[in-house]
Amino acid sequence: MFALLATGFFSCEKQEVDFGGSALTDDPNIVAIDTISVNAYTTQVDSFSTVNSGYFIAGNHYDSTVGKLQATAYFDFTIPYDSAQMLNGCTSCYFDSLVLVTQFSGGFYGDTTAPFTLNVNQLTQLISDNNTFGYNVTSRNYTTEPLGSFTATVSPGRQNTIRIKLSDDLGKDLYNKIQRNSDTITDNDVFLKYIKGFCLTGASNNNTVYYMKPTGDSSLVLLYYHKNAPLPVNYTVKLPLNTEHQFNGFTTDHSGTNLSVFTAKKTQTLESSKTGGYVYMEANHGLCPKFNFPSLYALKEINNYVNIVSATLEIYPLKGSYGLQSFYSLPDTINLSILNEYDETSGYLYYSGTSTLQTGNLYIDYLYGENTKYTYDITSFVNAVLKAGTSSTYYLYMQPESTASNSNEQRLILHALNNGSFKLKLNVLGL
Repeated sequence: MFALLATGFFSCEKQEVDFGGSALTDDPNIVAIDTISVNAYTTQVDSFSTVNSGYFIAGNHYDSTVGKLQATAYFDFTIPYDSAQMLNGCTSCYFDSLVLVTQFSGGFYGDTTAPFTLNVNQLTQLISDNNTFGYNVTSRNYTTEPLGSFTATVSPGRQNTIRIKLSDDLGKDLYNKIQRNSDTITDNDVFLKYIKGFCLTGASNNNTVYYMKPTGDSSLVLLYYHKNAPLPVNYTVKLPLNTEHQFNGFTTDHSGTNLSVFTAKKTQTLESSKTGGYVYMEANHGLCPKFNFPSLYALKEINNYVNIVSATLEIYPLKGSYGLQSFYSLPDTINLSILNEYDETSGYLYYSGTSTLQTGNLYIDYLYGENTKYTYDITSFVNAVLKAGTSSTYYLYMQPESTASNSNEQRLILHALNNGSFKLKLNVLGL
Protein backbone atom coordinates (compact mmCIF):
# COMPACT_ATOMS: atom_id res chain seq x y z
CA MET A 1 0.00 0.00 0.00
CA PHE A 2 1.13 3.56 -0.66
CA ALA A 3 1.25 6.20 2.04
CA LEU A 4 1.70 9.92 2.40
CA LEU A 5 4.88 10.95 4.18
CA ALA A 6 3.92 14.08 6.06
CA THR A 7 3.56 15.34 9.58
CA GLY A 8 0.50 17.21 10.64
CA PHE A 9 0.03 19.21 7.46
CA PHE A 10 -3.74 19.01 7.81
CA SER A 11 -3.66 20.25 11.41
CA CYS A 12 -3.54 23.83 12.59
CA GLU A 13 -1.69 22.61 15.70
CA LYS A 14 1.03 20.77 13.73
CA GLN A 15 0.21 17.50 15.47
CA GLU A 16 1.12 14.20 13.84
CA VAL A 17 -1.55 12.62 11.67
CA ASP A 18 -1.95 8.84 11.50
CA PHE A 19 -2.20 7.76 7.85
CA GLY A 20 -2.64 4.04 8.47
CA GLY A 21 -4.99 2.00 6.30
CA SER A 22 -6.73 -1.35 6.02
CA ALA A 23 -6.32 -4.11 3.48
CA LEU A 24 -9.24 -4.89 1.22
CA THR A 25 -11.42 -7.78 2.35
CA ASP A 26 -14.71 -9.35 1.30
CA ASP A 27 -16.50 -7.30 3.94
CA PRO A 28 -20.02 -6.60 2.60
CA ASN A 29 -19.88 -3.18 4.27
CA ILE A 30 -17.28 -2.00 1.76
CA VAL A 31 -18.86 -0.02 -1.09
CA ALA A 32 -17.13 0.77 -4.39
CA ILE A 33 -17.62 4.33 -5.72
CA ASP A 34 -16.26 5.84 -8.94
CA THR A 35 -18.51 8.89 -9.40
CA ILE A 36 -16.61 11.48 -7.34
CA SER A 37 -16.41 14.73 -9.31
CA VAL A 38 -13.14 16.54 -9.99
CA ASN A 39 -12.51 20.28 -10.19
CA ALA A 40 -9.47 20.87 -12.42
CA TYR A 41 -7.34 23.98 -12.97
CA THR A 42 -4.21 25.09 -14.80
CA THR A 43 -1.61 27.02 -12.83
CA GLN A 44 0.88 29.31 -14.56
CA VAL A 45 3.94 30.35 -12.53
CA ASP A 46 5.54 33.72 -13.20
CA SER A 47 9.10 32.37 -13.14
CA PHE A 48 11.16 29.33 -12.24
CA SER A 49 14.87 28.60 -11.90
CA THR A 50 16.79 27.08 -14.82
CA VAL A 51 20.31 27.74 -13.51
CA ASN A 52 22.97 25.02 -13.43
CA SER A 53 20.64 22.40 -14.90
CA GLY A 54 23.45 20.73 -16.82
CA TYR A 55 21.48 21.02 -20.07
CA PHE A 56 21.41 23.59 -22.87
CA ILE A 57 17.96 24.10 -24.41
CA ALA A 58 17.77 25.94 -27.73
CA GLY A 59 15.41 26.31 -30.68
CA ASN A 60 11.93 27.45 -31.63
CA HIS A 61 8.65 25.58 -31.77
CA TYR A 62 5.03 26.43 -32.48
CA ASP A 63 2.57 24.16 -30.69
CA SER A 64 -0.97 24.82 -31.96
CA THR A 65 -2.38 23.74 -28.58
CA VAL A 66 -0.02 25.54 -26.20
CA GLY A 67 1.58 28.30 -28.28
CA LYS A 68 5.06 29.45 -29.27
CA LEU A 69 8.28 28.68 -27.43
CA GLN A 70 11.68 30.21 -28.10
CA ALA A 71 14.50 28.68 -26.04
CA THR A 72 17.97 30.19 -25.62
CA ALA A 73 20.87 28.68 -23.66
CA TYR A 74 23.22 31.13 -21.92
CA PHE A 75 26.63 30.42 -20.38
CA ASP A 76 30.05 31.88 -19.67
CA PHE A 77 33.49 30.58 -18.71
CA THR A 78 36.22 30.73 -16.13
CA ILE A 79 39.80 31.54 -17.11
CA PRO A 80 41.62 28.76 -18.99
CA TYR A 81 44.56 28.92 -16.58
CA ASP A 82 45.70 25.29 -16.37
CA SER A 83 45.52 24.33 -20.04
CA ALA A 84 46.99 27.66 -21.20
CA GLN A 85 50.36 27.33 -19.45
CA MET A 86 52.15 25.59 -22.33
CA LEU A 87 51.16 28.31 -24.79
CA ASN A 88 52.46 31.18 -22.63
CA GLY A 89 55.49 32.69 -24.38
CA CYS A 90 55.65 29.93 -27.02
CA THR A 91 57.26 31.35 -30.18
CA SER A 92 57.01 28.13 -32.18
CA CYS A 93 53.23 27.72 -31.64
CA TYR A 94 50.55 28.47 -34.22
CA PHE A 95 46.80 28.97 -33.97
CA ASP A 96 44.52 26.42 -35.67
CA SER A 97 40.88 26.98 -34.66
CA LEU A 98 38.36 27.84 -31.95
CA VAL A 99 35.57 25.26 -31.64
CA LEU A 100 32.45 24.84 -29.51
CA VAL A 101 31.78 21.20 -28.66
CA THR A 102 28.53 19.94 -27.16
CA GLN A 103 26.30 16.90 -27.42
CA PHE A 104 22.63 16.25 -28.10
CA SER A 105 21.15 14.64 -24.99
CA GLY A 106 18.33 12.84 -26.81
CA GLY A 107 15.66 15.28 -25.62
CA PHE A 108 13.65 17.24 -28.18
CA TYR A 109 10.34 19.01 -28.76
CA GLY A 110 8.77 19.43 -32.18
CA ASP A 111 9.40 18.40 -35.78
CA THR A 112 12.62 16.38 -36.05
CA THR A 113 12.17 15.60 -39.77
CA ALA A 114 13.40 19.03 -40.91
CA PRO A 115 16.99 20.35 -40.77
CA PHE A 116 17.86 22.13 -37.53
CA THR A 117 20.18 25.14 -37.37
CA LEU A 118 22.00 25.92 -34.13
CA ASN A 119 23.77 29.28 -33.85
CA VAL A 120 26.48 30.32 -31.39
CA ASN A 121 26.21 34.03 -30.56
CA GLN A 122 28.50 36.13 -28.37
CA LEU A 123 26.97 37.92 -25.38
CA THR A 124 27.30 41.71 -25.18
CA GLN A 125 26.04 41.75 -21.59
CA LEU A 126 27.45 39.98 -18.55
CA ILE A 127 25.32 37.12 -17.28
CA SER A 128 25.91 38.34 -13.73
CA ASP A 129 24.59 41.86 -14.42
CA ASN A 130 22.49 42.98 -11.41
CA ASN A 131 22.75 39.44 -10.02
CA THR A 132 19.38 38.65 -11.61
CA PHE A 133 19.89 35.64 -13.82
CA GLY A 134 19.10 31.97 -13.98
CA TYR A 135 15.33 32.08 -14.54
CA ASN A 136 13.12 31.13 -17.46
CA VAL A 137 12.20 34.80 -17.99
CA THR A 138 15.83 36.00 -17.89
CA SER A 139 17.60 37.03 -21.09
CA ARG A 140 20.91 38.63 -22.04
CA ASN A 141 21.82 40.76 -25.05
CA TYR A 142 23.92 39.14 -27.77
CA THR A 143 25.31 39.86 -31.23
CA THR A 144 23.02 39.32 -34.20
CA GLU A 145 25.83 37.81 -36.28
CA PRO A 146 26.65 34.27 -35.11
CA LEU A 147 30.21 33.27 -34.27
CA GLY A 148 29.43 29.93 -35.90
CA SER A 149 26.53 27.71 -36.95
CA PHE A 150 25.56 24.07 -37.33
CA THR A 151 22.83 22.69 -39.61
CA ALA A 152 21.75 19.06 -39.85
CA THR A 153 18.76 16.76 -39.62
CA VAL A 154 19.02 15.37 -36.11
CA SER A 155 17.78 11.85 -35.40
CA PRO A 156 15.44 11.77 -32.37
CA GLY A 157 17.00 10.26 -29.28
CA ARG A 158 20.54 10.21 -30.70
CA GLN A 159 23.28 11.63 -28.49
CA ASN A 160 25.53 12.84 -31.28
CA THR A 161 28.41 15.22 -30.61
CA ILE A 162 28.28 18.65 -32.29
CA ARG A 163 31.43 20.58 -33.24
CA ILE A 164 30.89 24.18 -34.35
CA LYS A 165 33.86 26.14 -35.67
CA LEU A 166 33.81 29.67 -34.27
CA SER A 167 35.12 32.96 -35.63
CA ASP A 168 38.84 32.91 -36.48
CA ASP A 169 39.06 36.58 -35.51
CA LEU A 170 37.96 35.79 -31.95
CA GLY A 171 40.08 32.64 -31.88
CA LYS A 172 43.28 34.38 -32.99
CA ASP A 173 42.74 37.26 -30.60
CA LEU A 174 42.25 34.86 -27.66
CA TYR A 175 45.30 32.87 -28.81
CA ASN A 176 47.47 36.00 -28.86
CA LYS A 177 46.35 37.03 -25.37
CA ILE A 178 47.17 33.60 -23.98
CA GLN A 179 50.51 33.49 -25.78
CA ARG A 180 51.69 36.76 -24.25
CA ASN A 181 50.20 35.87 -20.84
CA SER A 182 47.86 38.87 -20.80
CA ASP A 183 45.99 39.62 -17.57
CA THR A 184 42.89 38.88 -19.64
CA ILE A 185 43.49 35.18 -19.08
CA THR A 186 44.93 35.41 -15.56
CA ASP A 187 42.19 37.49 -13.92
CA ASN A 188 38.67 36.06 -14.10
CA ASP A 189 36.91 39.45 -13.89
CA VAL A 190 39.02 40.84 -16.73
CA PHE A 191 38.44 37.68 -18.76
CA LEU A 192 34.64 38.01 -18.41
CA LYS A 193 34.79 41.59 -19.64
CA TYR A 194 36.66 40.30 -22.68
CA ILE A 195 34.41 37.29 -23.39
CA LYS A 196 31.14 37.93 -21.55
CA GLY A 197 29.78 34.57 -22.61
CA PHE A 198 27.96 32.80 -25.42
CA CYS A 199 24.43 31.70 -26.12
CA LEU A 200 22.93 28.97 -28.27
CA THR A 201 19.97 29.98 -30.42
CA GLY A 202 17.87 28.26 -33.06
CA ALA A 203 17.26 29.73 -36.49
CA SER A 204 13.95 31.56 -36.82
CA ASN A 205 12.66 29.03 -39.36
CA ASN A 206 13.27 26.05 -37.06
CA ASN A 207 10.27 24.26 -35.58
CA THR A 208 12.17 22.17 -33.06
CA VAL A 209 13.72 22.65 -29.65
CA TYR A 210 16.67 20.40 -28.76
CA TYR A 211 18.30 19.56 -25.44
CA MET A 212 22.09 19.43 -25.29
CA LYS A 213 24.72 18.86 -22.62
CA PRO A 214 28.47 19.29 -22.17
CA THR A 215 30.68 16.43 -23.25
CA GLY A 216 32.96 14.50 -20.87
CA ASP A 217 35.07 17.10 -19.05
CA SER A 218 32.54 19.97 -19.37
CA SER A 219 34.92 22.01 -21.55
CA LEU A 220 32.53 23.61 -23.98
CA VAL A 221 34.93 25.77 -26.03
CA LEU A 222 38.31 24.49 -27.20
CA LEU A 223 41.17 26.47 -28.73
CA TYR A 224 43.34 24.26 -30.93
CA TYR A 225 46.95 25.11 -31.79
CA HIS A 226 50.09 23.25 -32.76
CA LYS A 227 53.77 23.50 -31.96
CA ASN A 228 56.56 22.79 -34.41
CA ALA A 229 59.09 20.83 -32.39
CA PRO A 230 60.41 20.01 -35.03
CA LEU A 231 57.41 17.96 -36.17
CA PRO A 232 53.98 19.49 -35.48
CA VAL A 233 52.38 18.48 -32.16
CA ASN A 234 48.76 19.39 -31.48
CA TYR A 235 47.62 21.06 -28.24
CA THR A 236 44.33 22.31 -26.79
CA VAL A 237 43.37 25.17 -24.47
CA LYS A 238 40.09 24.44 -22.71
CA LEU A 239 37.68 27.16 -21.59
CA PRO A 240 35.97 25.66 -18.51
CA LEU A 241 32.22 26.15 -18.34
CA ASN A 242 31.06 28.23 -15.37
CA THR A 243 28.17 26.04 -14.26
CA GLU A 244 26.94 28.67 -11.77
CA HIS A 245 26.14 30.99 -14.68
CA GLN A 246 24.62 28.42 -17.05
CA PHE A 247 20.86 28.84 -17.55
CA ASN A 248 18.08 28.58 -20.14
CA GLY A 249 15.72 31.41 -21.03
CA PHE A 250 12.28 30.91 -22.58
CA THR A 251 10.04 33.30 -24.47
CA THR A 252 6.44 32.10 -24.78
CA ASP A 253 3.36 33.32 -26.62
CA HIS A 254 -0.08 31.75 -26.08
CA SER A 255 -1.89 33.83 -28.71
CA GLY A 256 -4.56 31.91 -30.60
CA THR A 257 -4.80 29.12 -28.02
CA ASN A 258 -7.02 28.37 -25.02
CA LEU A 259 -4.15 29.62 -22.86
CA SER A 260 -4.34 33.18 -24.21
CA VAL A 261 -6.51 34.05 -21.18
CA PHE A 262 -3.38 33.94 -19.01
CA THR A 263 -1.43 37.15 -18.41
CA ALA A 264 2.21 36.74 -19.41
CA LYS A 265 4.79 36.48 -16.60
CA LYS A 266 2.13 36.41 -13.90
CA THR A 267 1.31 33.60 -11.47
CA GLN A 268 -2.32 32.64 -12.06
CA THR A 269 -4.64 29.68 -11.59
CA LEU A 270 -7.61 29.33 -13.93
CA GLU A 271 -10.37 26.75 -13.83
CA SER A 272 -10.75 24.46 -16.81
CA SER A 273 -13.94 26.18 -17.99
CA LYS A 274 -11.80 29.23 -18.85
CA THR A 275 -9.24 27.22 -20.83
CA GLY A 276 -11.57 25.40 -23.20
CA GLY A 277 -12.43 22.56 -20.83
CA TYR A 278 -8.82 21.35 -20.70
CA VAL A 279 -5.94 21.61 -18.25
CA TYR A 280 -2.30 21.69 -19.25
CA MET A 281 1.20 20.70 -18.23
CA GLU A 282 4.00 22.27 -20.24
CA ALA A 283 7.17 22.64 -18.21
CA ASN A 284 8.98 25.28 -20.27
CA HIS A 285 5.83 27.41 -20.36
CA GLY A 286 5.52 27.16 -16.57
CA LEU A 287 2.14 25.36 -16.73
CA CYS A 288 0.94 22.62 -14.37
CA PRO A 289 -2.51 21.14 -13.56
CA LYS A 290 -4.02 21.01 -10.10
CA PHE A 291 -7.33 19.53 -8.95
CA ASN A 292 -9.44 18.60 -5.96
CA PHE A 293 -12.54 16.55 -5.12
CA PRO A 294 -15.18 18.77 -3.44
CA SER A 295 -17.90 16.10 -3.53
CA LEU A 296 -15.86 13.90 -1.17
CA TYR A 297 -17.38 15.71 1.78
CA ALA A 298 -20.80 14.34 0.90
CA LEU A 299 -19.59 10.95 2.17
CA LYS A 300 -19.29 12.33 5.69
CA GLU A 301 -22.82 13.68 5.52
CA ILE A 302 -23.97 10.08 5.18
CA ASN A 303 -21.74 8.77 7.96
CA ASN A 304 -19.35 10.91 9.97
CA TYR A 305 -17.17 7.86 10.66
CA VAL A 306 -16.72 6.82 7.05
CA ASN A 307 -13.29 5.38 6.22
CA ILE A 308 -11.70 5.12 2.78
CA VAL A 309 -10.15 1.66 2.55
CA SER A 310 -8.54 2.45 -0.80
CA ALA A 311 -8.52 5.37 -3.22
CA THR A 312 -6.99 5.00 -6.66
CA LEU A 313 -6.69 7.96 -9.01
CA GLU A 314 -6.37 7.24 -12.73
CA ILE A 315 -5.44 10.08 -15.08
CA TYR A 316 -5.94 9.58 -18.83
CA PRO A 317 -4.07 11.92 -21.22
CA LEU A 318 -6.16 13.43 -24.01
CA LYS A 319 -6.14 10.98 -26.91
CA GLY A 320 -4.39 12.39 -29.97
CA SER A 321 -2.32 14.87 -27.94
CA TYR A 322 0.70 12.56 -27.92
CA GLY A 323 2.24 9.68 -29.84
CA LEU A 324 2.37 9.07 -33.57
CA GLN A 325 -0.45 11.54 -34.28
CA SER A 326 1.65 14.43 -32.96
CA PHE A 327 5.18 15.74 -32.36
CA TYR A 328 4.90 14.98 -28.65
CA SER A 329 5.49 12.19 -26.17
CA LEU A 330 4.13 11.80 -22.65
CA PRO A 331 6.22 12.45 -19.53
CA ASP A 332 7.53 9.14 -18.22
CA THR A 333 7.06 10.25 -14.63
CA ILE A 334 4.83 12.83 -12.93
CA ASN A 335 4.84 13.62 -9.22
CA LEU A 336 1.86 14.75 -7.14
CA SER A 337 2.35 17.32 -4.42
CA ILE A 338 -0.28 18.64 -2.01
CA LEU A 339 -1.17 22.33 -1.94
CA ASN A 340 -3.26 24.21 0.60
CA GLU A 341 -5.69 26.98 -0.28
CA TYR A 342 -2.79 29.46 -0.44
CA ASP A 343 -0.93 27.31 -2.99
CA GLU A 344 1.69 26.42 -0.38
CA THR A 345 3.15 22.92 -0.57
CA SER A 346 1.90 20.84 2.36
CA GLY A 347 3.27 17.43 1.42
CA TYR A 348 3.91 14.88 -1.31
CA LEU A 349 2.69 11.44 -2.27
CA TYR A 350 5.31 8.80 -1.52
CA TYR A 351 5.45 5.07 -1.92
CA SER A 352 4.58 3.41 1.38
CA GLY A 353 7.41 3.26 3.89
CA THR A 354 9.88 5.05 1.62
CA SER A 355 11.07 8.53 0.74
CA THR A 356 10.46 7.83 -2.96
CA LEU A 357 7.85 9.97 -4.67
CA GLN A 358 5.02 8.31 -6.57
CA THR A 359 5.52 8.84 -10.30
CA GLY A 360 2.25 7.64 -11.84
CA ASN A 361 3.33 4.22 -13.18
CA LEU A 362 2.59 5.31 -16.74
CA TYR A 363 0.90 2.61 -18.82
CA ILE A 364 0.71 3.18 -22.58
CA ASP A 365 -1.99 1.45 -24.60
CA TYR A 366 -0.10 1.12 -27.88
CA LEU A 367 -2.93 -0.73 -29.63
CA TYR A 368 -5.93 1.57 -29.17
CA GLY A 369 -4.74 4.43 -26.98
CA GLU A 370 -7.92 4.21 -24.90
CA ASN A 371 -6.32 2.98 -21.67
CA THR A 372 -3.13 5.02 -21.56
CA LYS A 373 -3.01 6.34 -18.00
CA TYR A 374 -1.12 7.40 -14.91
CA THR A 375 -2.16 5.72 -11.65
CA TYR A 376 -1.72 6.95 -8.08
CA ASP A 377 -2.72 5.59 -4.69
CA ILE A 378 -4.20 8.59 -2.86
CA THR A 379 -5.86 6.72 0.02
CA SER A 380 -4.00 8.63 2.71
CA PHE A 381 -4.70 11.97 1.03
CA VAL A 382 -8.44 11.31 0.76
CA ASN A 383 -8.75 10.19 4.38
CA ALA A 384 -6.77 13.22 5.54
CA VAL A 385 -8.99 15.57 3.50
CA LEU A 386 -12.11 14.01 5.03
CA LYS A 387 -10.62 14.36 8.49
CA ALA A 388 -9.77 18.03 7.91
CA GLY A 389 -13.36 18.78 6.85
CA THR A 390 -14.83 21.54 4.73
CA SER A 391 -13.04 24.29 6.65
CA SER A 392 -9.83 23.38 4.80
CA THR A 393 -9.14 23.16 1.07
CA TYR A 394 -6.40 20.98 -0.41
CA TYR A 395 -5.36 20.27 -3.99
CA LEU A 396 -3.23 17.73 -5.79
CA TYR A 397 -0.67 19.41 -8.03
CA MET A 398 0.88 17.58 -10.98
CA GLN A 399 4.47 18.43 -11.77
CA PRO A 400 7.25 16.73 -13.71
CA GLU A 401 10.31 15.46 -11.89
CA SER A 402 12.91 18.24 -11.92
CA THR A 403 15.59 16.09 -13.53
CA ALA A 404 13.14 15.05 -16.25
CA SER A 405 12.07 18.60 -17.12
CA ASN A 406 15.72 19.64 -17.40
CA SER A 407 16.49 16.96 -19.98
CA ASN A 408 13.31 16.66 -22.08
CA GLU A 409 10.05 18.44 -22.74
CA GLN A 410 7.22 17.63 -20.32
CA ARG A 411 3.83 18.07 -22.00
CA LEU A 412 0.44 16.71 -20.95
CA ILE A 413 -3.09 17.70 -21.99
CA LEU A 414 -6.07 16.59 -19.88
CA HIS A 415 -9.79 16.79 -20.66
CA ALA A 416 -11.53 18.20 -17.60
CA LEU A 417 -15.21 18.35 -18.64
CA ASN A 418 -17.33 15.66 -16.98
CA ASN A 419 -14.20 14.18 -15.37
CA GLY A 420 -13.02 13.25 -18.89
CA SER A 421 -9.39 12.48 -17.99
CA PHE A 422 -9.93 11.71 -14.31
CA LYS A 423 -11.30 8.63 -12.58
CA LEU A 424 -11.21 8.31 -8.79
CA LYS A 425 -12.02 4.81 -7.55
CA LEU A 426 -12.94 4.51 -3.87
CA ASN A 427 -13.59 1.53 -1.65
CA VAL A 428 -15.49 2.92 1.32
CA LEU A 429 -16.26 1.41 4.71
CA GLY A 430 -19.13 2.83 6.70
CA LEU A 431 -21.75 3.86 4.14
